[in-house]
Amino acid sequence: MSLKKYCSFWIEQHLFVIDSLKVTSVRGMGALTPVPGSRQDISGLLNIRGDIYLVFDVGMALLGRRSTKHIDKQLILLRHEADEFLAISVDLVGEIMDIWEDDFHPPGQPDHPDDLNMELPVLAGCVSGYSVKNNILVTLLDPQKISQMVSSEA
Repeated sequence: MSLKKYCSFWIEQHLFVIDSLKVTSVRGMGALTPVPGSRQDISGLLNIRGDIYLVFDVGMALLGRRSTKHIDKQLILLRHEADEFLAISVDLVGEIMDIWEDDFHPPGQPDHPDDLNMELPVLAGCVSGYSVKNNILVTLLDPQKISQMVSSEA
């Protein structure tokens, strides 16, 4: 397996990562346009240089947290598939982390430690694996699966 770079981010006290090749940029939250009738975890739409991004609140979807102030959040802009632009809102973007691919344990793997049994019911299909780095649980998310889920249920 190979050593890969991951964009890390925090939601509450949980550390998540996404393959850095799937990230186009990181920025602060701007003014959002609400989307009436959308899912509760859709924060709104954001115009960035003429591209309209759907802003998805990962903390709300993944951890069941209630809505928080958008102004305090940061955005991770994901590489777009076809004509869809998706940004995820997070509490704090961390550093780029180097992690060996085989250090991740798939969800539900019988031999992974009990402390990796986080219940992430809504986005469980978007979790690709778990690892421990510096005694901190790291959850790997698959942005393509997040995009598919948001698109199918938006």
